[in-house]
Amino acid sequence: MSRIIITTAGDPSGNESAAKPALQKKHQVFISEMIAHGNRRLAYQAAYPDCSNNAARTCASRLLANPEIAACIQKGQMQARQLAIDELKEQYKGRITDPEEKRMVLARIIRGEIFSERETINADGEKTVVKVPVNIRDLLYAIRLDNAMELEWKQALHFGDTGTRYGD
Repeated sequence: MSRIIITTAGDPSGNESAAKPALQKKHQVFISEMIAHGNRRLAYQAAYPDCSNNAARTCASRLLANPEIAACIQKGQMQARQLAIDELKEQYKGRITDPEEKRMVLARIIRGEIFSERETINADGEKTVVKVPVNIRDLLYAIRLDNAMELEWKQALHFGDTGTRYGD
């Protein structure tokens, strides 16, 4: 399994000689736990084991309000998400179609470039294959699917921009 590297110094390259001091080790534990499961109370108690549940919730909220810590968590979650996507793509490579490929097929349906084939039998009993254009119901369904995929794509691109809600 791949691991996510958390850089806690002010320099995104991880250069420890950056102007900002590195986060405390306990903050790093909190960030790692938040990335792993998103439960702020449990993450805080992993960093500070002797802390009560109520105090952990309060203190975790305070840490989450720290822009540097919040940015590290968000960056780590985005890295974890991308890592998971990459691993799934590799695992299912060639077995499933990607969104772009699906949208290309939907676009061809919408433009009327794809026909369905229907077998007919004439009076002599001969079978013939007839190309039938997509009916309006299938066309509208393809448009709805394409719109839904576009919305999913836009939401995936804006992951984290709307803020992330963490568990207690």
